[in-house]
Amino acid sequence: MANEISALADQSSESAKKVEEILENLVSDSKHSIEKMKEVNKHLQEQQEKLKSTQTEFANVSSGIENTKNQSGLVDGQAEEVREQAQVLEKAMRFFKL
Repeated sequence: MANEISALADQSSESAKKVEEILENLVSDSKHSIEKMKEVNKHLQEQQEKLKSTQTEFANVSSGIENTKNQSGLVDGQAEEVREQAQVLEKAMRFFKL
């Protein structure tokens, strides 16, 4: 009977060591997972900042394109006025050549 009690005590001790080892591994894995999550979070924040910067740059480019478009329209209008004035001048020069 004493041998059985001793064997059970040994089994209990061995089981307790295995449980302790499992718990240590769980704690270690949890710490590792937390560190990885922090890294991922840091990268996500960096990506958000870059995205905001890119959005700002695209807005600036879009604004520049709109300004160029408006200026182009003004230039087209002025070019049309110059053509009309050139036609008037051409007609006047023909009139005086006669």
